[in-house]
Amino acid sequence: MRIPTLLMLTLAVSAVQAQPDWPVVQARAKAFARDRAADGQRLLLGPTAPPVTPPPAALSCSELYERRVALMRTQLDYQPPYTDDPRNRAAVFIGTIFTPGFYFLPFSAIQDYVGADRKVRTEHELDALRYASAAQQCYVR
Repeated sequence: MRIPTLLMLTLAVSAVQAQPDWPVVQARAKAFARDRAADGQRLLLGPTAPPVTPPPAALSCSELYERRVALMRTQLDYQPPYTDDPRNRAAVFIGTIFTPGFYFLPFSAIQDYVGADRKVRTEHELDALRYASAAQQCYVR
């Protein structure tokens, strides 16, 4: 009888410790809301030329390299084209049986559009970092 109560107490303590505190949750919620508002603005107003902001001149070559690698990692996930996406095929199949299955298609289209816009912005930021590395002659040994 003692072991289950000790196990329950241990699980309860670990569950309390695993929960993030309120300022962290609030900051994440604000960042999420800002990102979705920016996505909505891009959807309503259409694509715009991404702003090219040069990185700070105080960054060293290793810091520029780390930022480039971090941005490149965000581009590693393969996304199939909208027409070849197996999730869309499944949504069409399910939609023929159960009509709300078609509701996924507009969501997938918006997701694809926003992802393509993000990819262009990331490429421009990578180009700016590459230009800064070249200006500092980071590739010269």
